Amino acid sequence: MKCNIKEQVKKRPICASIKATIHRQSEIATMSYTHLSLGERYQIHALRGARHSIKFIAGALDRSSSTISRELRRNKSLRGYRAKHADNTAKARRANNAFTIIFNVWDWVVTKLKLQWSPEQIAGIHSGVSHMSIYRYLRTDKRQGGTLWQYLRRKAKPYRQRLTAIRTIIIV
Repeated sequence: MKCNIKEQVKKRPICASIKATIHRQSEIATMSYTHLSLGERYQIHALRGARHSIKFIAGALDRSSSTISRELRRNKSLRGYRAKHADNTAKARRANNAFTIIFNVWDWVVTKLKLQWSPEQIAGIHSGVSHMSIYRYLRTDKRQGGTLWQYLRRKAKPYRQRLTAIRTIIIV
C-alpha cells in the first residue's frame, strides 16, 4: 500500500529564470552539501518498506535520486536497508577518511624535501603518506606564508593531478 507523501512535500516554483541558470565551474566546486541524518535514513527505510521508488523517496526528502540510490547501495545490511545500521556504517566510513599524519612523519617529509626529493619518491619510501597529501600539505603551507614549496623541483607550475582514465590508441 502506497502512502501519499507528495502532498506534504513543498513544491518548488518553476520559472524561466531558474531553468536558464548556467552554473560556472567555480560555483559547482564550492557548493555545500549535507550528510543524510538519522531521521532521513528512517524515512528512507519506511518509504522503501512501503515499496516506493527511489525517485519518489528522493522527491519526498528533497534530495537527488542518485543520493538515495547511493545510500541504499552503500549502507545496506544482510537483511536489507536498516536505518540505524546505515547510519553507523556511514559514520564509520567517515571516521576512516579522517586519517591524520603524525608530526614525526611530517618532520621526516620536510627533511627529505630539503634534500630535493620529490613527493613521489618520499611516498614510495614511506607507505604511511601519499604524494597527494604531501602536495596538499605544501599547498596549505604556501597559503599560510611558508616556504616549503620552494624545495620542489618544479617551482613554477603547481602540481596537476593526472587523469586516471587509461587512453588507448587503436591502429587500424
